[in-house]
Amino acid sequence: MSKYYLITLTPVDKFFFGGEMKFSTGIQENGKKSAPEISYIIKSGYFPQQTSLLGMMRFFLLRHSKYFDGSKITDPDGALSLIGGHSFSADRGSGYGQILRLSECFIREYQGNGNFCRNLFPAPFDSEFNVDFSNGQENGWYNGQQKVLPALIRKQNYPEKKGYAYGRYLIASGSGKTVGMGKVFAEDRRMGISRDLDTGKVGDNAMYKQINYRFAKQANGSYYVFAFYVEMEDCADILSFNGETVSVGADNSMFRIGVEPADSWLPESIMQEEQTTAVRISLTSPSFIKVGDAMSLPDFAITETVPFRHLNSDVRKTTSYNVSDGGLKQSSRYDLFSAGSVFYFSGPENARKFVDAVESAQNFRQIGYNQYRIDKL
Repeated sequence: MSKYYLITLTPVDKFFFGGEMKFSTGIQENGKKSAPEISYIIKSGYFPQQTSLLGMMRFFLLRHSKYFDGSKITDPDGALSLIGGHSFSADRGSGYGQILRLSECFIREYQGNGNFCRNLFPAPFDSEFNVDFSNGQENGWYNGQQKVLPALIRKQNYPEKKGYAYGRYLIASGSGKTVGMGKVFAEDRRMGISRDLDTGKVGDNAMYKQINYRFAKQANGSYYVFAFYVEMEDCADILSFNGETVSVGADNSMFRIGVEPADSWLPESIMQEEQTTAVRISLTSPSFIKVGDAMSLPDFAITETVPFRHLNSDVRKTTSYNVSDGGLKQSSRYDLFSAGSVFYFSGPENARKFVDAVESAQNFRQIGYNQYRIDKL
C-alpha cells in the first residue's frame, strides 16, 4: 500500500540551483581534466532540478536506514530494496525502491501564523498577452504546413515593453493571479576568486560573480517554501524525520525539510475524450519532448529550452559520490522545454497527440518532469 506525502523545503540561507554554465574546476565529463563550459557570471535557477529532489529523497531514506554507516553503503541488497539500484537515467526507466513517484516542484506560501495561503507554479509565457486567433487566416508556415498565427495583444495590467518580449511570473493555483519573480525571489550577489582545486593556485580569469537567491521578505509577514509531493510505499518512519536539515543544489545549499501526510496528489490534467473545443497546454515543469514527433502539432507556441544533464550512480558499483574525483559520471546533454512553455491547438486531435508525446517519456514523468496543464480557449 502506498501513501502520499507533502515535502516542503525551507531555505536555511541563500540557495543556488546550478545549470550548464559553471566556473572552472578543471573537471569535465567522465572525470577527465579539461576546461568545462565556463562563465565569469553564473546565476542560480529559480527551482531545483527534479533529479536533485529525487537524489535528496533517496539519500534521506538511506541515511536513516541500517544499510548506511554514515559514509558508505554497508548492505547493497538492502539499499537496493529501499532506494532502487540506479539513479535517474534519461535513456531507460528505473525503480527507486520505496519511492514510487514525485510531483513537480512548486512554491507554497504560508501566512505569518503558519496557515497555508496558496500554491505558486511557473506561469505560462503568454501571461502578459491575450492571444487572439479570431482572424482565422493561415498566415504562417512551419515544416511545410500552413499555420494560423494569432495576434498578440498586451494586457493593460502589465507594463508596456518593446516588441513581444515577455517576463517570467508565477501563477497561483485556483485564482490564476500572477506574481512577479522579483516579489518572491531576492538576488544575493557574491564576488570571488577561484582557485585550482588540486594546487590552490589562482589562474587567469579567476575573478567571478555568482548570483544566488533567497526568498524575498514579505511586508505582511507571509513566507515561501519549496514543495513537492512524493508517493511512497507505506513508510511511517519518514514522518519522524520532519524538521531535519538536507542539502539540495550547489554550494552546500541547506534546507529544513518538512514531511506531512497528504490525502491526495496534485490535480492532474486529463484530456477528456469528449472535449471538442480549442485548448492551450502549458508546461508546469521542464519537459523532455521529442521535437520531431510533437512540434508540428501546435498551431502556435511560445517556448524556451533549458539544458539538462544528470549524474549516473549505481548502488552496487559506485564507491564515491563526488563529481570532482570521477566517482559520478555525467550524462550527455539534453534540451528540455522550460516550465512555462505554452502550446495552442485549434482542435482536440492534435492536442491529444501532443499530450501522448509528453506522457510517453514515463521515466521523466515519474520524477516530476513532463507535467502540464490543459485550459479551454
